[in-house]
Amino acid sequence: TSDHHMEAPSTKTKKLSEESALPAQQLSEHPYEYVFPSQCPEEFRCPVCHQPLRDPLVASCAHTYCRACVPETGTCTQCRGELASLTDHIPAFVLQLLGKLQVYCSNRLPGDCKWFGQRDSLREHLENCAHFSCPHRQRGCKWLGKQARRAIHIQKECTFIDVPCKHAVAACGWVGSRDELPSHLLSECVIEQKLRVELAEQAAAAKRLKEERAREAAERQRLLDEERAKEKAERRRVEEERAKEEAERQRKEQQARLARARAVQCRLLNPLVPDVVKLSVRGKRMQISRAVLTSQPASLLAVLFSEHHELSVDADGYACVDANVRGFELMINALTCGRSGGGMQAHEAELLFQACSRFEVVPPLARSSLRGAQLSYLDLSGCNLEGANLSSADLRYANLSGANLRQANLRQANLDHANLRNADLRDVDLRDTDLTYVDITGTRFCGAKLSGATLPQQARQADFDSCDMSAARFTTRVGATLTGVKLPRD
Repeated sequence: TSDHHMEAPSTKTKKLSEESALPAQQLSEHPYEYVFPSQCPEEFRCPVCHQPLRDPLVASCAHTYCRACVPETGTCTQCRGELASLTDHIPAFVLQLLGKLQVYCSNRLPGDCKWFGQRDSLREHLENCAHFSCPHRQRGCKWLGKQARRAIHIQKECTFIDVPCKHAVAACGWVGSRDELPSHLLSECVIEQKLRVELAEQAAAAKRLKEERAREAAERQRLLDEERAKEKAERRRVEEERAKEEAERQRKEQQARLARARAVQCRLLNPLVPDVVKLSVRGKRMQISRAVLTSQPASLLAVLFSEHHELSVDADGYACVDANVRGFELMINALTCGRSGGGMQAHEAELLFQACSRFEVVPPLARSSLRGAQLSYLDLSGCNLEGANLSSADLRYANLSGANLRQANLRQANLDHANLRNADLRDVDLRDTDLTYVDITGTRFCGAKLSGATLPQQARQADFDSCDMSAARFTTRVGATLTGVKLPRD
């Protein structure tokens, strides 16, 4: 063993060496140094470098060398025999002994790595070692990192690597470091200068084309906007003309309706002679237009003076009617004028309603003055009492369901047990009025004046929107039923 002659290994030793040879081959590209080479036995040292074997190879003459120390002459330095063949089939026990020796990291000098350990651990350490240096370190590259990043650094980052001009295919023969390439392209490369001129011309042409297209698009948009504006103006003109025509048509229809109504009213006031009915009401003779008497076709009065009933007349041709004279006159005046006369006294109102009740006539009471009138127990359902003055009137147990009392004055009226179900009391004056026992289910009080009024405990679907309810009170606040009631927003 002193002359580094090594016996041929046995079959078992050959098998072990084949299993252990891979790590040595993998470490061959990473040179390393032993920490304590003197601890290695003499027979396991290289005869050339006299250091422990690194990546050993065995010659056909059984002498062993480091992979890097194999004589270039092809002659063994020990036996002067020819180095016909070299193999890395090293005995396993030799590799195991070498693997336990302490070695420095392969990046100790170039990368200043401080690691050292058993040679068998070097491969694992190199996989994570961050001290790999750039191969252009001597030219000034300071890069250090892992081996996986080294190739990327060399290809894309290292400024000290020599690269050709990017126009080498176009016959530019410049070669220099990567950090000098921008300067070369900017000031030296003729091909780059020509290319930049061409690119600038292309960019200018593209800009001009873009501006031209933008102008064309703006012009098309302007024409489109003008066309849309014209269409909009034309639609507006047509709509305005139609609106004017519709307004004119409605105005003419309104004028025609007024003319017809005036004609009817004039005919009522000045009837044709054949259309006049002679009446004797308890001895008082009067002549009345048949159109007035039949103005409410569903009434008994209209049936009495229709063509289906034959009147009994006296010798002078007057039909006898048994009714209160003043009440009958008030009813005829109301039917003729469309409303009862102003300033009607309470007893006259009673006579009017008695006559209307007898002849089943719905009294036209819109804007009538019935202040203080005795109207208790009367059936006024569906009557038009819009704007009527009913202040202080006696309406106890009166049936006003569905009646139109809009803008009427019911201030301090006696409405005890009156029926106002579904009546229209919008903008009505009910100040200081007692509604405790009044049925107001579904009644509309929108805009009504209810200050100081007493409201019932039961109220369903009533609408008090926008009412003046200052100082108004429900008869029983606790437990009051207000199902579906709409109270003022404020």
